Amino acid sequence: MLTFKGELEVKYIMESEPYSYLTSRHLFSSVGSKKPQVSRVMLHGSALVQHDGQIYPPDAIETIGYWSWELMAENLPFDYDPAVDAGLVEEN
Repeated sequence: MLTFKGELEVKYIMESEPYSYLTSRHLFSSVGSKKPQVSRVMLHGSALVQHDGQIYPPDAIETIGYWSWELMAENLPFDYDPAVDAGLVEEN
């Protein structure tokens, strides 16, 4: 269960913000910089984070910054199983 007040800032330091993100957000002064991907999360009530990383209810979380740019296309599918993806087990 995820519960907090205010905003949660998430910085992913293993990868910098890509050029396409910076230009789409009109952050031209940052083009060429190696800033980490920064996102802010606001929670409306509380949310359950399921074992596969999905959020329930899905509208309980609002994102600002990098995560809002990536959109839903970057999320894992509901039935994602990393063991199957890695070839460690066979899919049923």
